[in-house]
Amino acid sequence: MVFVFKNLNITNKNPLERIRDWASLRRSLRVGPNRQPNHGLPMNNKMIRTVSYDVAGHISSIHTQPPIHSLPPEILGEIFIHCLPLYSYPDVDAHEAPMLLCQVCGYWRVVASSMALLWSSFACHIDSEARPPHALLFQLWLERSRTHPLSLAFAFTPNEHPDPTLTAVLAELHRWRDIKIVLDAALGEMLSGIRGEDAPELESVDIMVRPGNCDVDRLFSNFNSFPRLHRIAWGDDDYIPPSLVNLSWPRLTHIKLTCQVSFSDCITLLSRMPSVEHVFMRYISASPDSSTSAAVVTLAHLRSLIIRIDGSGKVLGRLTLPSGFHGPIATSSNALSNAHSADLLLPCMESLKSLELAGPAVTDLVMTSLTWNVASNPRDPRILPHLEDIQLTMRKTTDGLIANMVVSRWSRTASSTGPPASLRHVKLDYFLTDYGGLPGVEYHTLDVACFERLIAEGLDVSWRCSCHAKF
Repeated sequence: MVFVFKNLNITNKNPLERIRDWASLRRSLRVGPNRQPNHGLPMNNKMIRTVSYDVAGHISSIHTQPPIHSLPPEILGEIFIHCLPLYSYPDVDAHEAPMLLCQVCGYWRVVASSMALLWSSFACHIDSEARPPHALLFQLWLERSRTHPLSLAFAFTPNEHPDPTLTAVLAELHRWRDIKIVLDAALGEMLSGIRGEDAPELESVDIMVRPGNCDVDRLFSNFNSFPRLHRIAWGDDDYIPPSLVNLSWPRLTHIKLTCQVSFSDCITLLSRMPSVEHVFMRYISASPDSSTSAAVVTLAHLRSLIIRIDGSGKVLGRLTLPSGFHGPIATSSNALSNAHSADLLLPCMESLKSLELAGPAVTDLVMTSLTWNVASNPRDPRILPHLEDIQLTMRKTTDGLIANMVVSRWSRTASSTGPPASLRHVKLDYFLTDYGGLPGVEYHTLDVACFERLIAEGLDVSWRCSCHAKF
């Protein structure tokens, strides 16, 4: 089962750092009191002027430079930030931003090269691109990043000889903020030798392991001493380092594990992270004490939780979550269909506003349980009374059941006198192959007819299948 809880947006941008960047940029551009930059370049009295005339033949305006040059450098710099590649660690490449921005005009070159933020996140291709031209370009990147903290992704090609790129990056160890690395034995040994005081700015590590003899347990023992480290991501199919589970991590706020984690290790790890805010565990497996352990973990600062496990209540029942948790929640296994009432009635579900179900979890029984019955006893427990957003990926349900559930939770009026809250967004995805997949056959006639009526009434409904399309 996969559960996703989210409350707040997250940003890695430090406003104080941005203010310092802009102050440095204005000094570089020598901006005067009238806030108009001289572009850091010599002014030329022979600048080309464009003269415009009105219908009477009078001069209406004189333009001495392109309008974009009148933008304050702060605005132009923010535009440049959005020109960067979408991926977190762009390659050091002369044909992409930020280097490409420096080839437009002198003003853009001065602004872009003065913004350390543009040059502080990149991929380090060790050995495979250690040619002299690339080494020079890489050195230029480091120089333009100035003293800004670095975000680095390491891609290594095994080589016995020292690499100038790696040497240059290690010389900036004190500026590392977050790193993403695929470990081999040699690199693991190098990282294990780094002391916490050598990397005082390091906040985040994302690690995967190549086959080999890498002492990962020693590595995480070493990471435990880094003073500002609060994000850890670990990727491995079937191994979790004992030191990660058994050591105390009082500063850790983000944990992401794509390996298999036993139920007992999950509870132990969460109990050793009192400040954790965001948890992702791809798969939690059952352990012998899954049904007998009485440990309850309080996650007072939790803001998002994503777990995948068969038998969700066994984990969620051991957690005390902050009040007012809104979700969303997502599940993609059959655990919910086996124990839907117990899971959806857990205390942590009471304030849930967004629900996401997929695959075997979307059954007739679950849809019936989610249907709000106004005739039931008000004293009986109600499932998800605050639900506003729902997303379903169906393998097979009886036509009409989903429509009935949606109708039971939809109100045309903006305000509601009591539960349930009115749905706001509904998104549906039908797997046609699980309905037979016969060409031209409509399997969701009742559902679709209802959805089209609800759209006319104002509900945001979208669906996708081979016999109907509404995305």
